[in-house]
Amino acid sequence: MRKYSGSGMIYAITDNAPAYRAKTLKNFLHKVRDKLKLIYLPPYSPDLCEIEHFWFIIKEKVVCNAF
Repeated sequence: MRKYSGSGMIYAITDNAPAYRAKTLKNFLHKVRDKLKLIYLPPYSPDLCEIEHFWFIIKEKVVCNAF
């Protein structure tokens, strides 16, 4: 928040992991609602989530070669 304090509204795009909906995070987001907004990806949208691409590569290149 300090690093981008002069840049206006900050938008963070995230998946629907339970951690992003935790009560503690909701309290924090409420306090900084004029500076930070989370935008949630639609459910079941692996094509939009970069970590899903990473896990696909790991499974294809690393895990399948281990067994």
